[in-house]
Amino acid sequence: MDYQEFKNRIASLKEVKSVRGKTYVNIQVIGDDVYYYRADAENCDKKEHLSLKNLYDFYCGNIFTTTEAKKYGLSGKQSPSLAFILAV
Repeated sequence: MDYQEFKNRIASLKEVKSVRGKTYVNIQVIGDDVYYYRADAENCDKKEHLSLKNLYDFYCGNIFTTTEAKKYGLSGKQSPSLAFILAV
């Protein structure tokens, strides 16, 4: 899958659940970033984001674990990164 198709698939997501049950909602792709809210967090009104390019590189790496996410510049965002990859 090329970058543009990956970007379109991420943009089409409405809600994503992580393997540990966290829920990410209101997913928007703006430029080269993915913005979302954590529905189950105490601060659920805080918009968070990921680099779409780093997420795509992680996808292309073909090993989808939270440990691998760190190698692609997604440190601190491993759970949502993995959730988005598995949803695509």
